[in-house]
Order: sequence, then structure tokens, then C-alpha cells
Amino acid sequence: MDETDPSFHMFRDDLLELLPEVSLCSEVDDGYEWTLSGEGCFSVHSCYELFLSGAYADSVCQEETANALVSLWKVEAPPELLFFGWRVLLNRMATKDQLFKRSIITKRNDSLCVFSKSQEETIAHIFGSCSFADYIWRRVLIWLDPFEELTLEEFKSFLCYVEKVKNVLKRKIEVVSWLVSIWSILLSRNNFIFNHIVPSFDDCMSGIDFR
Repeated sequence: MDETDPSFHMFRDDLLELLPEVSLCSEVDDGYEWTLSGEGCFSVHSCYELFLSGAYADSVCQEETANALVSLWKVEAPPELLFFGWRVLLNRMATKDQLFKRSIITKRNDSLCVFSKSQEETIAHIFGSCSFADYIWRRVLIWLDPFEELTLEEFKSFLCYVEKVKNVLKRKIEVVSWLVSIWSILLSRNNFIFNHIVPSFDDCMSGIDFR
């Protein structure tokens, strides 16, 4: 997997978090097991039940986020894009604040946003209040022209306000554009960190348009 792919770093950090709990046994072959079902096999039903369970909703997300997750899984988009959106909504991204909490990075200054260089990199910051992201959101909003329905701040959290867009076709276009926008913003961030490519508004917008 390409290191510039956001999924690479997500999976890597999840594995690093899980490995200390693993006991290796040379006499047993490696395999996959889905612990939410008695048979150990994945099922959409068991996964859906997990999201809707009261314990999960109370411990992980508020009602607004739960509703956003329901809206996400209705989107017609590639699975990797939906999975990415799912991780963003549940704050399961390898942002610098999370890496600092896990002691993967140890200096507070290293947890600063690569774009603004003044605030800690969190999900809310990198996809919301960050000046780089804010400019991208404004450009995308003008491009889509949904001013009569959504404010800029509502569009930044589009899946929480998706029902405000009454036209079904327009809603589909806007939700995919939102997903592609957060994907492209993170790619710009990763390209700067791992490939030392200075973020460019025009390059990011071109990437959104292309994707």
C-alpha cells in the first residue's frame, strides 16, 4: 500500500495499538475472526447492530454523529471513501493529537497542524477551523452553489445537515463532494509530511475536481 494513501497510516496505527494485546502461538495458523458474531464471520447485520446499540452510541458518539453515520452508509460511493468518512465521523484518524495521546509523538510542538502551524491537529481543526481547510470549503461551496440551503459551517459537517438539502440528486452530488474534499485535504496534509510537497490550494481543488 502506498504510504501517501491515508488508509496506510490508519491501519498501521491501529495495528500498533492492537499488537501489545496479541499473544503469538506458532502452532496455530493465522486467520480472521469477527468477534461480534458467534461463528466468527463478518455480517453486515452484526456491524449495523453495533452502531445502533445504546452502549456504543453512549460511549463513542452523540445522536448527531449516529445520524450522520446512518446518512453515510446510504451514499453511493467507493467503499474506501465511505470507510474513510466513517473514520472521520468517529474520530478514528491518525491525527497528531491522537498520536500524541498514544506517545507515538512525544513533543507537543510536533502535534501542531502542518497547515496553520499554530494549533493542535485534531479532526475538528484539520477539517474545520484550519485556514487551509476553510479556504477549500469556501471554494467547494461556491462551486456547488448550495447557499440557499446550507451555511459554510453546516457544509463543513455536511452529513449532520444532509436532510436540509431537499433535492435528492443535488444531495448525492454534495455528499460525495464533501467526502472527496476531506479526502483531498488529508492527502495534501500527508504529502507535506511524507513527501515534503508544500500544500497548494489549487492542487487540492484540482484533486477534488478530478476525484
